[in-house]
Amino acid sequence: MDERQAIERLKKGDIGGLEYLAQRHQVKAVRTAYLITRDLGLAEEVVQESFIHAFRDAKRSAKEGLAETLQHEMRLLGMRP
Repeated sequence: MDERQAIERLKKGDIGGLEYLAQRHQVKAVRTAYLITRDLGLAEEVVQESFIHAFRDAKRSAKEGLAETLQHEMRLLGMRP
């Protein structure tokens, strides 16, 4: 499976697509969130919430991309990206 196929599966509600994307992007996403939060636990929480959000709202999240989803989740937590 490639990233495009994973996104298509995610759009159809297939959690396998999310699993692929999480495995592929989780480390980089946590690093990015950590650079902003300076708190590893909080960074991991933001990323986890971002992936959950992506699954719940796959069409919007797939279009806006992971970076925008992370920024959105951080705003929801009252943080400035």
